[in-house]
Amino acid sequence: MRADEALEVAVGQLRNLTRDAEKFPLIRAENRSYGFQRNIYGIRWVARAIAFGVGLGVLAYVLWLARIDHQPALTLVNILALAASGGCLMMWWLLPSPERLKSAAERYAYELLQAAVVLDAEKNATPEAGQQQP
Repeated sequence: MRADEALEVAVGQLRNLTRDAEKFPLIRAENRSYGFQRNIYGIRWVARAIAFGVGLGVLAYVLWLARIDHQPALTLVNILALAASGGCLMMWWLLPSPERLKSAAERYAYELLQAAVVLDAEKNATPEAGQQQP
C-alpha cells in the first residue's frame, strides 16, 4: 500500500511541475487526447441510444410518408437522414473502445515520464547556488 501511495504522490507532483503548456506542449496535447477518449468512452452507451433513437425516428417518418399517397417517402433528404443516423450509430459503435482509451493513456504516461527525465536533467545541469561558474 505504501508503494501505491508514494507513486500517487510522485505522479501528482510531476503533474504539477509539468503544467507549463509552453514548456511541455506534448504533455498538454496527450492529456487532452486522453481526456477526450475517456469522455467519449464514458458516454458511448448514451450516444448509441440517441443515434439509434434518431434512426428509428427517421425510419418511422419515412414509413409514415410511405402510407400517404401524395407524398414521396424516399426523397434525397430522407435517404441522407437515414444514412447520417446510421453512420453516427456505426461511429459510436466502433470508435469508443478500451484499446483506444488505453493507447491514449499510455501516450500521456509516456510523455509525463519523458518530462520527468527532462526535469531531472535540468536539475542536474544547473549549478548549485553555492558554486560559482568558471
